[in-house]
Amino acid sequence: MLYRMIFCVWMLVGINSVSRAQDHNMYLHGELVEEPCTLSMASVKQTVKLGNVIKNTLYLHQRTHSYGFSIVLEECDISLGNSVEIGFNGVEDLQQPGLLAVNGMAEGIAIGLETEDGKPLEINKTVKSYLLHDGSRTLKFAAYVSASEAAIEHQGIVEGDFTANVAFTLYYP
Repeated sequence: MLYRMIFCVWMLVGINSVSRAQDHNMYLHGELVEEPCTLSMASVKQTVKLGNVIKNTLYLHQRTHSYGFSIVLEECDISLGNSVEIGFNGVEDLQQPGLLAVNGMAEGIAIGLETEDGKPLEINKTVKSYLLHDGSRTLKFAAYVSASEAAIEHQGIVEGDFTANVAFTLYYP
Protein backbone atom coordinates (compact mmCIF):
# COMPACT_ATOMS: atom_id res chain seq x y z
CA MET A 1 0.00 0.00 0.00
CA LEU A 2 2.79 2.44 0.85
CA TYR A 3 4.50 1.65 -2.43
CA ARG A 4 1.39 2.66 -4.36
CA MET A 5 1.11 5.92 -2.49
CA ILE A 6 4.71 6.82 -3.20
CA PHE A 7 4.29 5.87 -6.85
CA CYS A 8 1.18 8.09 -7.17
CA VAL A 9 2.97 11.03 -5.55
CA TRP A 10 5.93 10.51 -7.87
CA MET A 11 3.59 10.40 -10.89
CA LEU A 12 1.90 13.65 -9.81
CA VAL A 13 5.26 15.35 -9.37
CA GLY A 14 6.34 14.00 -12.77
CA ILE A 15 3.19 15.30 -14.49
CA ASN A 16 3.61 18.66 -12.83
CA SER A 17 7.23 18.87 -14.08
CA VAL A 18 6.16 18.06 -17.64
CA SER A 19 3.42 20.69 -17.65
CA ARG A 20 5.90 23.36 -16.50
CA ALA A 21 8.29 22.38 -19.27
CA GLN A 22 5.75 23.22 -22.00
CA ASP A 23 4.82 26.88 -22.31
CA HIS A 24 1.55 26.57 -24.23
CA ASN A 25 -0.11 23.18 -24.25
CA MET A 26 -3.71 24.40 -24.37
CA TYR A 27 -5.41 26.93 -26.62
CA LEU A 28 -8.61 28.57 -25.39
CA HIS A 29 -10.79 30.55 -27.74
CA GLY A 30 -14.15 32.28 -27.49
CA GLU A 31 -16.12 35.27 -28.62
CA LEU A 32 -17.99 37.70 -26.43
CA VAL A 33 -21.26 38.72 -28.06
CA GLU A 34 -24.33 40.71 -27.23
CA GLU A 35 -27.61 39.14 -28.30
CA PRO A 36 -31.15 40.33 -27.70
CA CYS A 37 -32.31 37.24 -25.74
CA THR A 38 -31.09 34.46 -23.48
CA LEU A 39 -32.10 30.88 -24.22
CA SER A 40 -34.03 29.30 -21.33
CA MET A 41 -32.13 26.38 -19.80
CA ALA A 42 -35.32 24.30 -20.12
CA SER A 43 -35.07 24.72 -23.91
CA VAL A 44 -31.43 23.67 -24.24
CA LYS A 45 -31.98 19.89 -24.18
CA GLN A 46 -35.45 18.54 -24.86
CA THR A 47 -37.08 15.19 -25.51
CA VAL A 48 -40.29 15.07 -27.51
CA LYS A 49 -42.10 11.82 -26.75
CA LEU A 50 -43.89 10.53 -29.84
CA GLY A 51 -45.23 7.49 -28.03
CA ASN A 52 -46.54 4.37 -29.73
CA VAL A 53 -47.43 5.00 -33.35
CA ILE A 54 -49.98 2.62 -34.84
CA LYS A 55 -48.82 1.45 -38.26
CA ASN A 56 -52.34 1.44 -39.71
CA THR A 57 -52.67 5.14 -38.84
CA LEU A 58 -49.78 5.85 -41.19
CA TYR A 59 -51.28 3.70 -43.96
CA LEU A 60 -54.59 5.57 -43.62
CA HIS A 61 -53.40 9.15 -42.98
CA GLN A 62 -49.67 9.13 -43.93
CA ARG A 63 -48.82 10.99 -40.71
CA THR A 64 -49.62 11.19 -37.03
CA HIS A 65 -51.06 14.12 -35.16
CA SER A 66 -48.62 16.78 -33.96
CA TYR A 67 -46.65 16.63 -30.72
CA GLY A 68 -45.87 20.15 -29.48
CA PHE A 69 -42.64 21.53 -28.12
CA SER A 70 -41.38 25.05 -27.52
CA ILE A 71 -38.22 27.10 -27.37
CA VAL A 72 -38.28 29.83 -24.75
CA LEU A 73 -36.25 33.01 -25.07
CA GLU A 74 -35.84 35.06 -21.89
CA GLU A 75 -34.68 38.52 -20.91
CA CYS A 76 -35.19 39.84 -24.44
CA ASP A 77 -34.04 43.42 -24.99
CA ILE A 78 -35.36 44.68 -28.32
CA SER A 79 -32.94 47.61 -28.28
CA LEU A 80 -30.36 44.96 -29.32
CA GLY A 81 -32.58 43.41 -32.03
CA ASN A 82 -36.27 42.86 -32.59
CA SER A 83 -36.33 39.55 -34.45
CA VAL A 84 -34.94 36.02 -34.38
CA GLU A 85 -34.66 33.38 -37.08
CA ILE A 86 -34.39 29.70 -36.27
CA GLY A 87 -32.97 26.75 -38.15
CA PHE A 88 -33.34 23.06 -37.36
CA ASN A 89 -30.38 20.94 -38.45
CA GLY A 90 -30.17 17.18 -38.67
CA VAL A 91 -29.87 14.21 -41.01
CA GLU A 92 -32.42 14.55 -43.78
CA ASP A 93 -34.48 11.54 -44.83
CA LEU A 94 -33.73 10.35 -48.38
CA GLN A 95 -37.33 9.28 -49.11
CA GLN A 96 -38.93 12.37 -47.59
CA PRO A 97 -36.75 15.43 -48.23
CA GLY A 98 -37.12 18.15 -45.61
CA LEU A 99 -37.91 15.61 -42.86
CA LEU A 100 -35.59 14.02 -40.30
CA ALA A 101 -34.22 10.54 -40.92
CA VAL A 102 -34.83 8.11 -38.07
CA ASN A 103 -32.49 5.63 -36.41
CA GLY A 104 -33.64 2.30 -35.05
CA MET A 105 -35.61 -0.71 -36.22
CA ALA A 106 -38.58 1.14 -37.76
CA GLU A 107 -38.51 1.66 -41.54
CA GLY A 108 -40.47 3.71 -44.04
CA ILE A 109 -40.94 6.68 -41.72
CA ALA A 110 -39.38 10.05 -40.98
CA ILE A 111 -40.05 12.84 -38.49
CA GLY A 112 -41.41 16.14 -39.68
CA LEU A 113 -41.34 19.50 -37.92
CA GLU A 114 -43.89 22.26 -38.29
CA THR A 115 -44.82 25.66 -36.93
CA GLU A 116 -47.58 26.18 -34.42
CA ASP A 117 -49.85 26.93 -37.41
CA GLY A 118 -49.04 23.59 -39.06
CA LYS A 119 -46.72 24.99 -41.74
CA PRO A 120 -43.88 22.55 -42.54
CA LEU A 121 -40.33 23.38 -41.44
CA GLU A 122 -37.62 21.97 -43.66
CA ILE A 123 -34.56 20.50 -42.01
CA ASN A 124 -31.26 22.34 -42.62
CA LYS A 125 -32.97 25.57 -43.72
CA THR A 126 -33.56 28.80 -41.85
CA VAL A 127 -37.25 29.48 -41.27
CA LYS A 128 -39.08 32.75 -41.14
CA SER A 129 -38.25 35.46 -38.71
CA TYR A 130 -40.12 35.78 -35.42
CA LEU A 131 -40.69 39.17 -33.86
CA LEU A 132 -39.36 39.72 -30.36
CA HIS A 133 -40.66 41.90 -27.54
CA ASP A 134 -39.08 42.90 -24.26
CA GLY A 135 -39.20 40.09 -21.71
CA SER A 136 -39.83 36.46 -22.67
CA ARG A 137 -40.88 34.99 -26.02
CA THR A 138 -42.04 31.41 -26.52
CA LEU A 139 -41.61 29.92 -29.99
CA LYS A 140 -43.98 26.97 -30.47
CA PHE A 141 -43.38 24.10 -32.84
CA ALA A 142 -44.51 20.51 -33.32
CA ALA A 143 -43.14 17.17 -34.48
CA TYR A 144 -44.97 14.34 -36.22
CA VAL A 145 -44.22 10.92 -37.71
CA SER A 146 -44.68 10.62 -41.47
CA ALA A 147 -44.67 7.57 -43.73
CA SER A 148 -43.14 7.84 -47.19
CA GLU A 149 -45.42 7.43 -50.19
CA ALA A 150 -43.28 4.49 -51.38
CA ALA A 151 -43.59 2.73 -48.02
CA ILE A 152 -47.36 3.16 -48.09
CA GLU A 153 -47.67 2.05 -51.71
CA HIS A 154 -45.53 -1.07 -51.21
CA GLN A 155 -46.73 -1.88 -47.66
CA GLY A 156 -43.14 -1.22 -46.52
CA ILE A 157 -43.66 0.30 -43.09
CA VAL A 158 -41.73 -1.83 -40.60
CA GLU A 159 -42.50 -1.67 -36.87
CA GLY A 160 -39.81 -1.01 -34.30
CA ASP A 161 -38.28 1.62 -32.12
CA PHE A 162 -36.99 4.85 -33.65
CA THR A 163 -35.19 8.02 -32.65
CA ALA A 164 -33.97 11.16 -34.37
CA ASN A 165 -31.78 14.04 -33.30
CA VAL A 166 -32.10 17.64 -34.35
CA ALA A 167 -30.23 20.77 -33.29
CA PHE A 168 -31.66 24.24 -33.53
CA THR A 169 -29.73 27.44 -34.14
CA LEU A 170 -30.94 30.93 -33.36
CA TYR A 171 -29.94 33.76 -35.69
CA TYR A 172 -30.35 37.40 -34.72
CA PRO A 173 -30.27 39.41 -37.98
